[in-house]
Amino acid sequence: MTVLKYTICYNTFMQTAKYRQIAKERSETRERRAGMSAKCYEVKVLKNHLDAVTLEKLGRVFLEAKWLTNYAIASGPFATDYKIKSVQVKAGDSFEERELKVISSQMKQGLIDQLKQDIINLSKMKQAGIKVGKIRFKKFVNTVAAERYNVQNCRQKAR
Repeated sequence: MTVLKYTICYNTFMQTAKYRQIAKERSETRERRAGMSAKCYEVKVLKNHLDAVTLEKLGRVFLEAKWLTNYAIASGPFATDYKIKSVQVKAGDSFEERELKVISSQMKQGLIDQLKQDIINLSKMKQAGIKVGKIRFKKFVNTVAAERYNVQNCRQKAR
């Protein structure tokens, strides 16, 4: 019985030391990141300086972003997985299955997370007494999060 108490006390001591170390590292990280600032770049793309393949892929990224955003709005952004490979798109009176070829998983995740945040913000505004509407389907998407290569946002200027 005494040995069991000693073991419990020892484990409790080890856990509190571990938690103190985690808290110390967390505070050091906060201090280190306090001086950092997030940078956002707005990129203006000149079409005449791009070759046809790059221009086509760039246009396709924003088109697929629109498809994914509208699909997430229709099916519910909290139920949409960013690992999805194809989406249903309304073409006329019927729906077509379109494959997402160019857009990366990080971009998909960013679009879905932004849509979730928009819904949360609308809910907070509604609770505050502000009259809000619903999220509508997008005719175009002009912002795609590109978090790779030290670039955070890419905005399309020409529609």
